[in-house]
Amino acid sequence: MSPIDRAVASAWRPNQCRKHLITHDSYSQLMLLRNEFLKDARPGGIAGLLELLLDHNGKDDIYRLADDLAFEIDDLLPIVDAARLLGFLTVNEGDAAITATGAEYANSEILRQKELFRVAAVENVLLLRQIVRAIEAKSDRTVSEEFFHDMLDEQFSEDETIRQLETAINWGRYAELFDFDASRRRFIEPDKLHNDTGLPATAAEIDA
Repeated sequence: MSPIDRAVASAWRPNQCRKHLITHDSYSQLMLLRNEFLKDARPGGIAGLLELLLDHNGKDDIYRLADDLAFEIDDLLPIVDAARLLGFLTVNEGDAAITATGAEYANSEILRQKELFRVAAVENVLLLRQIVRAIEAKSDRTVSEEFFHDMLDEQFSEDETIRQLETAINWGRYAELFDFDASRRRFIEPDKLHNDTGLPATAAEIDA
C-alpha cells in the first residue's frame, strides 16, 4: 500500500498509530490529489475529441467514439479523462457530453484556446496550481523539478511520477503558465529563459 493509501485508510481508523493519523482537511487534500492527477493526453488530442463531439451534437457514447476514430478504448480514455478533468466535458453512464466551456474551446482560435486551457488548468489541476504558486513564491521565479518529483514519488510509482511531470510540463508550456529549463531541470516563469539569455530560447534548451 502506498503512503497516500495508508493515510487515506487511517483517516477512517482513528485508533491507528499516531504517525498515520490525518485531519479531515488533510484527507480531503489527499483525495483531491488522487482525483486530479494529470492524464496522459496532449492539448491537441483534447481539442480533436471536443471537435468530434460537436459534430455528434455535443454528446456520444465513448465506445462509439473510439470506433469512429479506430482507437482502442484504452487509448481514448486518457483523452476523455483529461477533457473531463479540465471541465470541457462530462461523463455519465458511458456517454461523453461537451460543456459550454468545452464547446468554446473547440470553436476558438489558438490564442483563445490557450487562455481557456490556462484558466481550466489552474482551477482544476492541483499539480499545475502548485507549480505556478511555487514559482510565484520564489524570488528568482524558478523552482526545481526535483521538488515536485519527490512529492509525487511518495504517492506514485517512478514511471507514473515521470509521466505526471512530463504531462505537467507539456500542459504548462502550452498554456503559458510556466516554461521549463531542461538543462537545469527547473520550472521557470514564462519568458524568463528568453530574458536571462537575451536570445530566443531554442527547442533544445526548453524541450522536456
